[in-house]
Amino acid sequence: MLPNGCAAHNEQAIQRQKQTQRTVDAAKINTQLGLAYLKQGNRSRAKAKLLNALKLAPNSADVNAGFAYYLEQAGDIDKADHYYQKAIKVSNNSGAQLNNYGAFLCRNKRYEQATQFFLKAVQDVKYLNAAGAYENAGLCAEANGNESNALTYFKKVLVQDPLRKPSLVEALQLLNKKHKDK
Repeated sequence: MLPNGCAAHNEQAIQRQKQTQRTVDAAKINTQLGLAYLKQGNRSRAKAKLLNALKLAPNSADVNAGFAYYLEQAGDIDKADHYYQKAIKVSNNSGAQLNNYGAFLCRNKRYEQATQFFLKAVQDVKYLNAAGAYENAGLCAEANGNESNALTYFKKVLVQDPLRKPSLVEALQLLNKKHKDK
C-alpha cells in the first residue's frame, strides 16, 4: 500500500498528463479546422484556428507546418519559411517536415534547395512516404527544366511504389520525349 502522499502525487501526475493530452488534441483539432477553413477560402477563421493551435502547442511540428502553409497561402513567404523551419527543428528533422519544406521551396522556385530537402526526407528511416518525397523531387526537377534528374527521381519512386500513377505517367512522358528527341 502506498502512503497517502504518494497516491496524491501519482494522481496529480496522471491529471497533468491528461490535461497535456487534451491540450495537444485541441491543438491538433484547431490545426485541422484551420486548414479546412483555408481550403474553403475563409482565411480569417483559418488564421484564428491556427493561431489558437499555436498558442496551445507552440512546439508541435504539425501546428507550425499548418501555420506556415497558411502564411504561404496568405503571401507572407518570409514568415512561412520561418515556421516551416521551426516545424523541422521541433520534429528533429522528420522526413514529413523535410518534405513539406522542400515542397514549399519548390513552389517558390528555390529548386536546388528544395531537392536537398526532398533527399534529406528520404534518409529518415522512419518516414513512410519516401516515394512522395522522390516524386516531389522529380516534379521539382522537371519544373526547373532538368528532365534527366526528374526521370531519375521518378524511377526511384517506382522502385518504392510501382503503382504510383503520377510518377509512372511523368516517367513515361519523359521517356517518350527523350525517344522522340533522338
